[in-house]
Amino acid sequence: QPNRTFFAGSTKSEDGQPPPPPMPEGKFMAIKRRQPGSDRAPEVVTAFNGKRVQIGGYVVPLDFESTKIKEFLLVPFVGACIHVPPPPANQIIYVKAADGFEVSGSFDPVTVTGVLKTEPAFTGLADTGYTIDADDVKMMKQ
Repeated sequence: QPNRTFFAGSTKSEDGQPPPPPMPEGKFMAIKRRQPGSDRAPEVVTAFNGKRVQIGGYVVPLDFESTKIKEFLLVPFVGACIHVPPPPANQIIYVKAADGFEVSGSFDPVTVTGVLKTEPAFTGLADTGYTIDADDVKMMKQ
């Protein structure tokens, strides 16, 4: 529990004290995992394991090659894993697109087509419950 109040853009607390040092990378997830109920991995749905699916979501890029994205996380809402903590692993898909694809905007939704596997992946941003080797990635029209 924080014992001092800080305001956005401020370098001092209400009582004039400097802010605490930033948490090292990865510390947030360690704290989150100690919360009640977070000691269990979220259950993945195995009904579609090994089946070809088409699923929509938002892109969190992991690997870029020139202007093409080849590896990314498919997440259920804009800003997941970047501006807010990641959703549970059973809501995130690790996607590999061998040919890559170009994104017109970082907040545009996409559809991914490929064979879904209930295989976890561990990235620097989030743990995932599924993987897809994408045959096709298309930007969705809004």
